Formats: sequence, C-alpha cells, structure tokens
Amino acid sequence: PDSGVEVTPFEEAELPSEYFDAAISNVPFGKFGVHDPSMKPQSLTASIHNYFFAKSLQYVRPGGIVGLITSRYTMDGVDKPHVAFREY
Repeated sequence: PDSGVEVTPFEEAELPSEYFDAAISNVPFGKFGVHDPSMKPQSLTASIHNYFFAKSLQYVRPGGIVGLITSRYTMDGVDKPHVAFREY
C-alpha cells in the first residue's frame, strides 16, 4: 500500500543514482533513439534498447545486478552505436 507507481518515460524519471540493488526488465525494441541530454556520450542514446541498459547502470549501485532481455544486436551489432555501447 505504500508503493508509488508512475507512468513516466524512462528518460524523464526522477530516480536516485546508484540507489537500487537490481534492475530487471524486458527492454523496448525499435529502430530509433532516445532524446536524453543527460546521457554522455550521446551514442548511448542512438538505440532505445542500448539506452535502457546504459540508463539502468546509472541507477544500480556498484555491485548491483542488471538483468535485461535484449536482442542479439546488443552484442553482435557492428555499427558504431553498438560498438560504443559495448565499450561503455
């Protein structure tokens, strides 16, 4: 009963950095990016599914767990945004 539920785009959510022990999700898929000026480098926002990985890392504390379902392109993609994401 004390839970708070918000219907807010992830890029607009006001969540505390390095606060959560885990992030678990089935990330959205699409051939489009996300406008989120807070994410640096901007290559992290070029793909919505990679964006969800990178953004989740901001909210999980060091030693926390990020478990997200994604496509094979997150690891297999050869285009520049995917390479920059994997390096991040």
